Amino acid sequence: MNSPTNLGYRTDFIFHRRDGIVEEFDDYWIVRTPSNPTFWFGNLVLFKRAPRADDLAPWLAIHKREFGGALNHHIFGWDEEREGDISAFLAAGFQTSHGIALTMSTYDGGAAINPALSVRMIRSSSEWQQVADLQILVDRVDFKYAEDGGEFRRVQVDSSRRMVADKRGHWWGAFIDEELIGSMGLVFDDPGEIGRFRYVTTRPD
Repeated sequence: MNSPTNLGYRTDFIFHRRDGIVEEFDDYWIVRTPSNPTFWFGNLVLFKRAPRADDLAPWLAIHKREFGGALNHHIFGWDEEREGDISAFLAAGFQTSHGIALTMSTYDGGAAINPALSVRMIRSSSEWQQVADLQILVDRVDFKYAEDGGEFRRVQVDSSRRMVADKRGHWWGAFIDEELIGSMGLVFDDPGEIGRFRYVTTRPD
């Protein structure tokens, strides 16, 4: 199976292939996460080219054929590095979401750490619970996401914990007096060729 050329999507596929299903067709990939159907960017159609003026109806038809009415959203992405003609999508009520992927090919080492912090690997169940609680808090305060009782984030944290246990990555926490104030993960694809920082999160206060 081919992978997207866009590094943002390519590293997304690390998680999609582990937690869900990725199917490739001539013009697009279908990404499904049956265990988490409200995961917007884990249940989508990723096209290999940018949209054209007459793509709205056929793209909606592909989404309906692949997902039926199982989802509460429609997400379309594309691997091509240009916006394309999205006027029909905007007129139909779609909204754009522009992501930024920062990349690094080399690292010279060395990092300054606030001496007030204790930075270490996340290991215990109670620490993983703090990771989930922190992500839920950030969703609520910083991003104003709709409330779901924390279900989405708990599923995501369980997946991250399994990846660490399977030696596919690491997760760190920054603590003050055993209270988690920041955390992040770094996970890798199967060949170990590329990695992805995941959920770099800091307490809003």
